Amino acid sequence: MTKQQQDFCKYYIYSRNPKESALKAGYSKSFSESKAYQLPEKYKEYIAEIETEYYATVFKALAIDSVKALREIIQNSENDSARLSASKYVLELTGAVEPQHNDMKIEIRIPDEYRN
Repeated sequence: MTKQQQDFCKYYIYSRNPKESALKAGYSKSFSESKAYQLPEKYKEYIAEIETEYYATVFKALAIDSVKALREIIQNSENDSARLSASKYVLELTGAVEPQHNDMKIEIRIPDEYRN
């Protein structure tokens, strides 16, 4: 696979736009407008491979940021409810306690004058 093809795939996982990705990767305008739509299918295995790596990196960074945010809330929030909620969430995520799923029931009453 050429560098241009690899570049197309990298741009494509960000934009999902074949024409735009082809132009950024250095393909001609005429190719980008007429044939770029064929490239995602042609390189789908490579796209899937680099996409998996990309999302693993992104999700790892998000997880680290989330843990930092929860730690900050637990340690420094003056709101007891926020600290307790953050602590409960951490305990559920780590498997120390079972998640509590409270079913919520919403009832909407429509006045008679608005009914058909």
